[in-house]
Amino acid sequence: MSQSQIKWIATVLMIIDHVGFLIEAEPMRVIGRLSFPLFAWIFAQNWKRRGEETAKPLITR
Repeated sequence: MSQSQIKWIATVLMIIDHVGFLIEAEPMRVIGRLSFPLFAWIFAQNWKRRGEETAKPLITR
């Protein structure tokens, strides 16, 4: 699965989380909480691929 596909899945999960917040549906919130680990994993993979020195400007923005 490509990083782009994972980002889309994480985005859909985040939308599910936000909708669950609006309609107070706890199961939707639980499902939506899976988006953060996916985004964090993509960030870590990009950090590893680009190198620590190249990624520093991303944090200081």
